[in-house]
Amino acid sequence: MSENNLEKNNLEGIEFYNASDDDLEFLAKVYYATRIEEFSMFGWSEDQLKSLLEMQFNSQKQSYSIQFPAAEHLIICLYQEKIGRIIINRTSEDLRLVDIALLPEFRNLGVGSKIITDLIEEAKRKTLPLTLQVARSNSAAFRLYQKIGFQVTGENEMYISMEWKIL
Repeated sequence: MSENNLEKNNLEGIEFYNASDDDLEFLAKVYYATRIEEFSMFGWSEDQLKSLLEMQFNSQKQSYSIQFPAAEHLIICLYQEKIGRIIINRTSEDLRLVDIALLPEFRNLGVGSKIITDLIEEAKRKTLPLTLQVARSNSAAFRLYQKIGFQVTGENEMYISMEWKIL
């Protein structure tokens, strides 16, 4: 799908399906797309970058499965085209947006905002807070979360913890 076929407010074509081992190649592609810029400044060869990102991807996958064993791992589709992934952990205390990532060509089109707004609506219905962590280096995501109404609840050297809750 080309960008020309997608208007910013025409997002009713967003769908999700459970990620499986068949999606590992796509999930790695999404991960690489979100991290390649950060690591390319080191001047490493393409093989070195690919090896590092593969190691990081596998480490993240293992870490999430340990921290959030019951989380939903979903593929985000727009008009049946895979465009990203989202991991959501639902508990009786909160909804946690563990991770959301879109391929670069689908960023800044309102897709992420729409998905997060839908999660906020779910949190409202369940009267639960929606929590997340954002990397300090991801200033675009941080600004988006602030704009949507998330508040900072904590921070460390790497991450900022945020929460959206019913006041």
